[in-house]
Amino acid sequence: MSLETDIDEPSWNEILRACQDQLAARIHTSLPGIVKSYDVATQTAVVQLAVQLQGATVPALADVPVVWPGGAQGFFHAPLAANDTVLVVFTEEDFGPWLASGSVSAPAVLARHGLHAVAIPGLRRTPLTVTGGHATIGVASELRLGSDSATDPVALKSLVQSAMSAIWDGVISAAGSVTAPGGGPAFVAALTAQKAAFLSTLQVGSAKVKST
Repeated sequence: MSLETDIDEPSWNEILRACQDQLAARIHTSLPGIVKSYDVATQTAVVQLAVQLQGATVPALADVPVVWPGGAQGFFHAPLAANDTVLVVFTEEDFGPWLASGSVSAPAVLARHGLHAVAIPGLRRTPLTVTGGHATIGVASELRLGSDSATDPVALKSLVQSAMSAIWDGVISAAGSVTAPGGGPAFVAALTAQKAAFLSTLQVGSAKVKST
């Protein structure tokens, strides 16, 4: 009786393909994610991957840095809430030591192509409805609100107050020469008091830019 079986041994190509598939399964690049919570102070989020890996749901990733565009002189930041969706990008090596020190550092976790994640906001299942209200950055080095063709400048409160103060000063100066009853110093004093009250309650103009 022969001990040989009819089971075919895998070919070298099949063995190499299986090894390649196993290696590829350990390389993570990017996946959509769902924000569970966001810490605005640290600008990190707890993110649940929206796609399973090798048939299993991965536990939520904690302390994921959220990538906001900008630099040392200023950056863009928007509210990020639970259930917002992001693109989770996995770096080749652990960047925790660099994040802590700012210096070129060796990875602390020796898991190349592991789940060393950052999150980029903006990836959505369905696009937001565009109703015409939006901000445009980079038009002739300007920020335009509401429309790309907006031309009216924002009135800053400090400049409006300065202009109105100059107008009042002109009126007060002219009032000093009034000689009719009620004019002269008494009129100037009354106008000066009215000017102070007016400027303290002036709400025309913006201390910060707001679009409605």
